[in-house]
Amino acid sequence: PDYTADGYATITVDLGAVYSVDKFVAQVASAFNSNVGICAPASLSVYVSTDNSTWVEAGTVVPTDDSTVSVIAATVELNKSVEARYVQFRLVASASWIFVSEVEVYESTESEKAVVGDVNFDSLVDSIDYIIVKRACFGTYSLSSEEWAAADINEDDDITSIDYLCIKRI
Repeated sequence: PDYTADGYATITVDLGAVYSVDKFVAQVASAFNSNVGICAPASLSVYVSTDNSTWVEAGTVVPTDDSTVSVIAATVELNKSVEARYVQFRLVASASWIFVSEVEVYESTESEKAVVGDVNFDSLVDSIDYIIVKRACFGTYSLSSEEWAAADINEDDDITSIDYLCIKRI
């Protein structure tokens, strides 16, 4: 009935606690089984929630069906991790049946979360960070990729006076 009402089938997983996650995989049957009406889903969307009532879409994939193997991995991989306790896989059928043998959720492997504005990673946003970002803006200091991520306050992929002025205000 849910599939008829919503247009998709769901598998909801409770991780038991909130985790920072960035990869989701559903092992799904492929066109190898098409003679009995089973093919890869037309799409797989992954939604996350921390409370099991408010859902946010993490990503969608259109699996590449393959008749040479019986199971394929429909994978949604994120550039930036999201917080989730509940993960919902939403599958739209492309044939009569959808078979899912396994779902996987991967915790983020980011070793340390950068604090926006903390360019020197001393757990403080202070005048030292302001000076570093100001120098980077004027081209007298080169930032590493990690420093750049912390310095780019407005996330516009550029280090400008806006970024160092925001740090100055902090």
